[in-house]
Amino acid sequence: MKTALGLLVALAMLLVLAPVWGWLASFAFGGIAKLGQLLSLENLSDGMVAFRAGVMIGGVAVVWSLLEVAAQDRSRGYLLAAVLIAVGFFSLLLGTGKSPMGAETTPMASKDTGTPIAGDGPSVEEWRSRGAYERDAGEKVVVIARAAARGNQQSADEAMKDLQRWAGLRQRLPDRDQKLAYEVAKDRFYATLNGTEDPAGSAELRHERGAAVEAMWAAVPDATLGGVQLLVHRLADLNSAMRMHTVSADSANPNHELNTQLEEIVSLQEALLSYQPTTPSLWQSYASMIVDSDEELAFGALITAEKLTRSRDAAGAQPSLIETYQRMIRKDLEFHASLLPDSSIARLAILKARVSAMSSKPGGHITASIGSDDAARSQSTAEQVLPEARRVLSGRGLRAEMAPSIPAMPNLFASKGEVVVDLPAAGFAALESPIPIPHSGIKSDGQMVLVIDVLKGGVITSVLIEQSSGDPLLDSNARVAARNWRATGVIASSGERRRVPVQFRIALKPAEIEVGAIAERGAGASPSEFLGMLLADKARTKPARYPRAAWDEDIEGRVVLLITLSGDGVVTGVAIDESSGSAILDRAAREAALGWNVEPGMATADVEKITLRVPVVFHIR
Repeated sequence: MKTALGLLVALAMLLVLAPVWGWLASFAFGGIAKLGQLLSLENLSDGMVAFRAGVMIGGVAVVWSLLEVAAQDRSRGYLLAAVLIAVGFFSLLLGTGKSPMGAETTPMASKDTGTPIAGDGPSVEEWRSRGAYERDAGEKVVVIARAAARGNQQSADEAMKDLQRWAGLRQRLPDRDQKLAYEVAKDRFYATLNGTEDPAGSAELRHERGAAVEAMWAAVPDATLGGVQLLVHRLADLNSAMRMHTVSADSANPNHELNTQLEEIVSLQEALLSYQPTTPSLWQSYASMIVDSDEELAFGALITAEKLTRSRDAAGAQPSLIETYQRMIRKDLEFHASLLPDSSIARLAILKARVSAMSSKPGGHITASIGSDDAARSQSTAEQVLPEARRVLSGRGLRAEMAPSIPAMPNLFASKGEVVVDLPAAGFAALESPIPIPHSGIKSDGQMVLVIDVLKGGVITSVLIEQSSGDPLLDSNARVAARNWRATGVIASSGERRRVPVQFRIALKPAEIEVGAIAERGAGASPSEFLGMLLADKARTKPARYPRAAWDEDIEGRVVLLITLSGDGVVTGVAIDESSGSAILDRAAREAALGWNVEPGMATADVEKITLRVPVVFHIR
């Protein structure tokens, strides 16, 4: 019995101290990793780090032992041996401080162990899995595209730098198992390139090729070969499925498999961009697949691709490995792009023309290949209205089916700013609030400009931001809200592009209450004083709002109110004792005071009414 109890106690102690053992183990492994990285010229594989740590520990032990013997025996021979061995160990550390395959092997993404990566930057991100990295990097891709579409180029450039740094952190040599799986899958892929004229054999080869590139991408996220080939394969599958699909958009039997295929392609494109963010052709491919689901993202992706292309041409930089490789498969990519639905191709062409038109504006850079006639045609196309996006389920478009969104929370932040938009003047009407204020409120006065494409029947086909507010949340709220507006007035047969200016203003400063000046005029008894304290607290927590008209005209003033309360705390009357000189300020103070009811309970049951003198100050600065 005692033995069993002792075992239980020991087991409990082990479980309780488990976090301590884990911490000690991680501390030991972390120390070994830091030792292995000393004097290194780059990030090394885990095996090389462990080897260098062993060399360092063993070298210190050997040299220290030789020095100790040399000191005891006063032997110059042992001292010379210690020096020579120290030099040898130091040379070995320098020689192993760089990967022996560094310049000859294409860097590939690291394995999914979440091993901390040493770096000199202010912070080094860690991802516990490949999926976690691709999720975060995919979100960064979206941030870059949206910022570029909204004209926030500084934000787009900063996000691009972050993504490039992330991609650099992930580009490490794969481990042995990953490398072996990748090479086996690559051999399978190359074996399928020997074509056959037999349709059945061709279909079988195509299936095998798809399985091979899937295995390559699963083993190592190599965007230079496996990733691009997988993208081409999936594009071909989607185009083939859409050509075979004959169900109309109004059919009760849509093909949901098309939506799944589209989502997988977009996710793959974002993953490829997470490893190769400066490749223009990947951004162009990304734009072509999201042009119907989100025209703003597609527009921003095209802007990013154009900027990268021009920067590379201006610098005279050599194309990246993926760009060189894609020259061989560009015809395949263009072929699959030409098979996209007609409406999607038309939308993409218009967005491309708008990017070209932006480049031709003052301050932009016009390439030598663009003549005046081409520029004029591009400008004409840019002003066309985007056709309506069609659902991918119909096989006639690329608009993905989105999951049902959570109902919007009621706006509890109306006091944190004001959005002013003259919808009737812009040719629209809204059933609800035109643009909801984000939870963070409005941080500064400013303006945004929306550009909305409207077809003849009043259908809104595109909402883009020509001038950003500088607040991504406010910009997104404006785009979502504009989708629900209703176009009014006469619309041209070819549609119209309507520009809608939106003013936004910060929350006004509330009026100041001179609490210390609140004086009780009435019975003077303690319950009356209690009512006065409650009213002072209510005036602080629910102050008068500064009238917009007075704020805009810089009108300031001090209003003194006479507020009459009943014994149960209800405001029964408000009079102006001293006017501010402005009827607007006087009215605002009086209207606020009418809502300053309090709840004293039974403490003031013997009070019939009291009158308090309350100063209210409207001060801008």
